[in-house]
Order: sequence, then structure tokens, then C-alpha cells
Amino acid sequence: MPFKEAPYWYNFFDSEIRIVEVNNEFAGFAAYKPHNLAYFYIDPQFQRRGIGDQLLASVLPNIRRPIRLEVFSANIAAKALYAKHGFKIIKTVKESWWSDPKSEPVSSDTMELM
Repeated sequence: MPFKEAPYWYNFFDSEIRIVEVNNEFAGFAAYKPHNLAYFYIDPQFQRRGIGDQLLASVLPNIRRPIRLEVFSANIAAKALYAKHGFKIIKTVKESWWSDPKSEPVSSDTMELM
């Protein structure tokens, strides 16, 4: 998906950002605010190596509790990672895609760490 179509992309620019590189290659990033993990991304070629676990563990101490984040309901791997760190689903919503209100509804979960 093009970055300009990413949901809530404007949050990216006023967030603290931590970038992960593996052997000088971009592997992922986290963008966060005082109470919110705004973006969390691990490139697919680096997934399932513990990089996401380490990145999440490194940013959580910098975010005040409660910490909230949004994740697609179908993203089972991401939700399992967040749950491993203590996050719980507090709300699920189904809505049309942000850039196309006529699109099929997408389900997303709000997760929170107290």
C-alpha cells in the first residue's frame, strides 16, 4: 500500500521513530507518542526472527501507560506479539477503508497495555 494511503499516516511525522537495520539493511521501525504506538512494522523478510519482539521491548519503556495501539483484526501474528508483551484487546470496530468510504468494511482491534 502506498504510504499516503496508509491509515492515519499523518501520525507518523509527529512521532518518535526507532529504525531497525540488520546488516545495513532496513528491517523495520516503530513510531510512537506518549500513550500510543502509532506505527510498528517489520519487513516480511525479517519477520519471525525475534526482531519485532526486541523492537517492541525497546520502545515500550518510552511510552507512558496506558499504551494503546490499533491493529487489523486479521493480523494474528501482530496481535500475538502484542499479547506476549501484555496488551489486551479492548475494542473491535468494523469500518470502511479510510481512503475509500465505499470499500468493504475492515475490522480493527484497539489493544491496550496498562
